Parts: sequence; C-alpha cells; structure tokens
Amino acid sequence: MPTALVTGASRGLGLEWVRQLLADGWQVTATCRDPSRAHALGAVTEQHPEQAAITALDVDDPADVRAAVARVGQRVEKLDLVVSNAGIWADPARESEASAGPLASLDAEAVQQVVRTNAVGALSVAQVTAPLLAGGGVLAHMTSGVGSLARATFVACHAYQVSKAALNMATRLLAVELADDDITVVALDPGWVRTELGGAGARLDPEESVAGLRGVVASLSREQSGQVLNRRGEPVAF
Repeated sequence: MPTALVTGASRGLGLEWVRQLLADGWQVTATCRDPSRAHALGAVTEQHPEQAAITALDVDDPADVRAAVARVGQRVEKLDLVVSNAGIWADPARESEASAGPLASLDAEAVQQVVRTNAVGALSVAQVTAPLLAGGGVLAHMTSGVGSLARATFVACHAYQVSKAALNMATRLLAVELADDDITVVALDPGWVRTELGGAGARLDPEESVAGLRGVVASLSREQSGQVLNRRGEPVAF
C-alpha cells in the first residue's frame, strides 16, 4: 500500500488530496494545525479507518513539525509522497492589506508571517520528511501561478506572491540536493480553484484540479525534478 503525508489537509486542495488518495487505496497521514476543528477531514478519514490517520502539525513551529513526522515514522517505514500544501493567503492576525498591499499599507511582520508559513514552513517539512522519502519518494510543493516571476504582470498579494516565488526556488534547490537520495521534488500549480482561497468565481473545482495533479505525480520522471508543473504536466515558467 503506497503511503502519503499531506499538510494543510483540513480543507480545500489538501482535503481533496486526502479524499482521492484514500479512495485509491493509499495509506494517508493528514495533518493540520487543529484536528479538533477539522470536521470535514474527520468525516473523510472516518470512512477509511484502516488507511487514514490525522495528526496535528503547525508548519510555523519546527519542533512541532519534527514531533509530528516522528509520529508518522512510528506508523510507516517510508513515504512515497509528501504533499506540502499548508499555506495562507494573508496574515490571519492582521487586516489583509497588511500583507496583501497596496505598498503603503504593508506591514513587515505580516509579510514575514506569510513567507514563513508558505516557504519556510515547507522547508521545515522537507527537512524532516526527506529521510522517509529517500529511495524513490516524491516531494510535491503546492505552488501558485501568481508566484511566477516570468508572469508577474499584476499585484494580487505581495506576501503570497513573494512566498510562492520563494517556494519555487526551494523546489529547484531541493531537487539538486536530494537527487542522490532518489527523491523527486516538484512544485505543482493547481490552477485557479474554487476553494476558500481561490473564491467562488474560480474556473476549476478541487476534484478536477487534484485529479490532474495526481496524474502528473504518477507519471513523473527524474528529469522533471526541480520543475514547476501545471495539472496537465506542462512546465510553468518561473
């Protein structure tokens, strides 16, 4: 039975990853900050009691990440897939303009919080899951098209866009560093998806987006490690 860890699994794309992986027979550890409030996630995992586990994991706290992944290591000997999905659009503790903009309203601490969660948090997850992924695993970072430097022609959210650009660079660097451990590292652009973050007007539903991304992961080659790929498997300029 293949094994996976999904961060940020309480809703949206993370929840859909968990739902689809479990339906296809994977053993999945789903993580979120507060499992007691993740009612939708609990409902999904209750349908697969032999395959699913939920554990608390706050990507902003490196000690918490280490403890959570240690619990995963007690449950499985290795991981075939890590979906590093945890992320925020804006600092939830402040007015959205403090991290989204315009420039005059930006607050340094608010911007730092988004970058810390979306980029540094992903590095923390990579650091502690790499030993479990060694020998053929895939580390998939959930990125965004608005993090592309090549396509940066508008301002949607300063902090979020900066954080995803940083995540894309981390993907490239980790692909180089982890190549000798036979770990494939990619960043996946899900498209504009109807989630709490994407909004009701988005073009894609989570099921369609994740189904496409799962197909990309299933057909990955080592030569694609370090790339940003969309749900059709096409490279995204970044």
